Amino acid sequence: MAKQTVKTQPEDFLEIFGQRVRALSASQDLLVMGEWKAVPLGELIRSQLAHFGDEHDSRITIDGPMVKITASASQSLGMALHELATNAAKFGALSNASGRVVIKWSLQSDVTGQELFAMSWIESGGPPVAKPARRGFGSTVIDGMLKMSLGCDALVDFASTGLVWRIGCPAAAGLIESDIPPAPRMNGTAAGQEPAPVSGRRILVVEDEPLIAMDFSQTLSEAGYVVIGPANSVARALALLAQFGCDAAMLDVNLGAETSEAIARELIRLGKPFVATSGYSREQMPGIMQTAPLLGKPVSSEMLIAEVERCLGKL
Repeated sequence: MAKQTVKTQPEDFLEIFGQRVRALSASQDLLVMGEWKAVPLGELIRSQLAHFGDEHDSRITIDGPMVKITASASQSLGMALHELATNAAKFGALSNASGRVVIKWSLQSDVTGQELFAMSWIESGGPPVAKPARRGFGSTVIDGMLKMSLGCDALVDFASTGLVWRIGCPAAAGLIESDIPPAPRMNGTAAGQEPAPVSGRRILVVEDEPLIAMDFSQTLSEAGYVVIGPANSVARALALLAQFGCDAAMLDVNLGAETSEAIARELIRLGKPFVATSGYSREQMPGIMQTAPLLGKPVSSEMLIAEVERCLGKL
C-alpha cells in the first residue's frame, strides 16, 4: 500500500498513507471483535464513514439487510469504501453543504436459484463530476481490487449528477459468510479470454492477498511479462494453467485454508519453474516446494524481477 501510494501521490504521501492505514485498521478492529470470522456489512460501512460524524444521519443513507461478510472480503471492501468516502469528501457529494450519498445493498436470487449480492454507492447534489485525468491507487482499489479478490463486477460512472459505483457477484463467492464452502472465484484473467499477446514470457501469479497480488502483477507487467491471473485459490490457478499455460510461476505458499502444493506438482509435471513466496520459513513449506527459490515477504520489486529472470535462466 505504501509503494502504490508513494508512486501515485508522492506529494501527499504521509497524509494519504496514514488515512489508508487507519481505514485498514478500522476493518481489522471489527475482525478482532468478531474473532476473525465475519463482519456485519452495516458496521463495516459505518466504520469507514465514522470520521464524518453527524453527517451519517443527515447526508449519508445506509440501507440493506443484515448480512455478514467474510474476513478476506471485509478488508478489500473496507478499502474500497474508504477510497469512495475520501473522494466524496474532496471532490464529490460530501465536499459541499448540500450533497448526499446513498449506500444500498441487497441479496436476490437469479433464475437458477443462485443468490446474488449487489451493492451501490450513489452521490447527488455535489459539484459537477468529471472523470479523473489519471488512474491512481484509489481507482484501482474501487474496481480492480474487488475484481481480483472477490470476482465482483464493478461499475464506476462519473455521471454529471454525481459518482455512481456498483458491484455485483454471487453471494457464495467468498463474500457472504456461509457454512457452504465458496466456489472458486473467477478473478484476474477471465475464462475464455486470452491474455493480450506481447513479446514477454507468461508468468502465473498465485497470491490470495489482494494488495500483494496487485503489486506483483503490476511489477511483472511493467517489466514486460504477461501476467496470467492473479489466482487466489488452487482451483483457479489450475484452471488458468490448463487454459493458458505459463513459462514460470510465482506461488504464494499458503492460500487461506489450503496450500499451493497441488499447483507446484502440476508445474513440475509440465516442466515449468516456479518461485515460492511466503512469510514463513522454508521448513514450514510443503516438501515438494522446499527446493524451489523462496522469496520472503515483503518482496521488493527488484528482488522479484531478479528471481523471475534467474528462474527463467536469463541471468
